[in-house]
Amino acid sequence: MSGTDPRQRMEPRLIKEISKEISTEFSMLRIYLGFTEAQFARLKHAYRNMDDQIFAMLNAWHNVVVRCGENPRHLLAAALDDCENRYLAVTKLVTPTELDGLKRREREPCEETKKLIEEINFSVPGDMAGAGPIFNVGAPNSVNVFPGGNFTNHGELSLGSKYPGFSRSSGADSNPKYGNFKKSYDDSLTQTMVGIYYNMMESVGAIIAHNGHVFGTGFRVGSKYIMTARHVISDILDPYRSGRITEQYLQDAYISFSDIPTVPSVVTYKLKQVCYSNEKLDIAIMEILNPDQRLPNKLPLRSDNLPDIEYVSLFGYGHPNNQGKHWEPRCPIIYPNFECLRSALAFKEQHHQYFIQNLDLDHVNRIRRQDKNPAAVVEKGYLGYDEQHKLLIHALLEDGASGSPMLACVNPAAGIVQVVGVFTHGIPEFYFCLNDTGKSIIPNELRFEAGARMTFIFQDMCREHFSLAQDIFT
Repeated sequence: MSGTDPRQRMEPRLIKEISKEISTEFSMLRIYLGFTEAQFARLKHAYRNMDDQIFAMLNAWHNVVVRCGENPRHLLAAALDDCENRYLAVTKLVTPTELDGLKRREREPCEETKKLIEEINFSVPGDMAGAGPIFNVGAPNSVNVFPGGNFTNHGELSLGSKYPGFSRSSGADSNPKYGNFKKSYDDSLTQTMVGIYYNMMESVGAIIAHNGHVFGTGFRVGSKYIMTARHVISDILDPYRSGRITEQYLQDAYISFSDIPTVPSVVTYKLKQVCYSNEKLDIAIMEILNPDQRLPNKLPLRSDNLPDIEYVSLFGYGHPNNQGKHWEPRCPIIYPNFECLRSALAFKEQHHQYFIQNLDLDHVNRIRRQDKNPAAVVEKGYLGYDEQHKLLIHALLEDGASGSPMLACVNPAAGIVQVVGVFTHGIPEFYFCLNDTGKSIIPNELRFEAGARMTFIFQDMCREHFSLAQDIFT
């Protein structure tokens, strides 16, 4: 069991370097390395800092794998590859050719190694409370007692028992009314899932230019790129919407991953050039001028069709009451056959002339300077809402959210969250061209937010930007 080639061992310094480059895939990686959810919970209890958690997990795993005579570089590289971090695998552990050539047996530990990994116990010196097994007495609603620790009751204690001599609650109503606040749906999240979303949120930033003005949201993809809505970049290059593009303006643009975008990040990541742009999808990808090791992790993108889901999450700026970065966890998807869309189309036709009469004066003057008809935006109405590439949702974020990633938990059991679309615009477009009087008549339920589905972005990029698609979708 000690036949591992010494050259395949990983020095603590290397493990530490790899630990610092793992973030969003942490929860997923523990699954591919063979750790249980209970071990993961114990690890987080023993080490409060996430860097320490990752290092402790990898170090303990490495020692078991080496003791069993297996190749830790191959196994860890395969696990990182499965977690969609091939870049880290081939820059720190193996060559691309070596990774692609691994057989199935070389990508997974043997059964004996798996058993020993599941026996790893994470603890810190002096932390004995709860070190023993858990006795779950009484099934539902019972009190869990951890040998080695203390139980203190500072309030009411409810016992899940119907045995004589036990009271359900020391201060409960003698005629309790159950279900008054019972939710009809489950939107709860485990601590692991919250951690996944929290880590992914760090890869989302505000795109800033022209003396600190936030033009929209962007997020890290691929080896050194930022994805956002195309019109965000167009507004930077043509801030007055005159129709004249000034490429030099991009040199002053940058992305800030700070919570409050006006507070400078530790590192300012400037935008070098536009590598991909699609007007119909309203998507753009920029190369980062100065990528480094502190750049947040890339977000995993979904190239396949959207699974059958009801909600997506949003990370971005554009909260109407707060300039900071926000997470909107439960945005309902609106499908083309929904009744609210039919109501919206009928509502627009009913108030068509009213909307034209209440167009904002700035909009009217700007469009007339371009020799166009200001009322054309109202004529367009909800046109295009049912295009295949669009993903319609209800959301609170609006101005400033353009370019935000739209995420879905595609595999809750494995903790897999992917970007399934990019937030691009609000529908109807004419809402943003109305004065306050005109806006006040449109109910919130007849306003929608739209994004481009990631699968259509992938398909379009593969046609003319195949190498870039490979970079950001793997």
